[in-house]
Amino acid sequence: LTGSRMSMIVMCAGIGCYYMLSQKGIKFIRNCFIVFVAVGVVYYSIMNVEPLYNTIGVRFENFFSSSNTEQSVQERDILKETAISLFLKSPILGTGTEGFRMYAGIVGLYRETYSHNNYTELMANYGVVGVIIYYYFLIKILFKLLKSYKNSKMDCIMFVLLGMILLSDYGYVSYYGLFQHYFIAIISSYIYLKNNGKIKNSKLLEK
Repeated sequence: LTGSRMSMIVMCAGIGCYYMLSQKGIKFIRNCFIVFVAVGVVYYSIMNVEPLYNTIGVRFENFFSSSNTEQSVQERDILKETAISLFLKSPILGTGTEGFRMYAGIVGLYRETYSHNNYTELMANYGVVGVIIYYYFLIKILFKLLKSYKNSKMDCIMFVLLGMILLSDYGYVSYYGLFQHYFIAIISSYIYLKNNGKIKNSKLLEK
């Protein structure tokens, strides 16, 4: 997926998940039904209303198709496949910092660039060890959040935000940047304060 379309998918998925998870019981079922109906209506409109299909539908159809012909999507697929091939050459520790970017330049793969996927970029550069070290913290945060999940609005926001981070990593190399790490720090701080009773009576925990 290209960056802009991946961002749109992540945003829509986040809004839909929050709307479903912010309620429980019969309201949860109701919200799930509303989200699924809305997704169905939007999908039908995009694929059957000609102006929408020509601007949006054809692009989504391209990268969900096994015979993708869109150049930007094809390039990203090749970059990801190359990153996996490079990972297999050194699966334990990888090739080192920015190893994939330099490798892409050496073999003439378009230009010196990244693989447009945080998972494959980490695999190629730092191997299994690097992937485990990087995502161990995020998975630990996820389990702590699930363990203390109380269906409050803030719990829903933090859970959805973490899910959006993990999903967006499929179309974006994030480990060397700061933007997503700010959000990870916010989620971590929230869990710490909540588990230590610092925001026990706060409106943040209202359901």
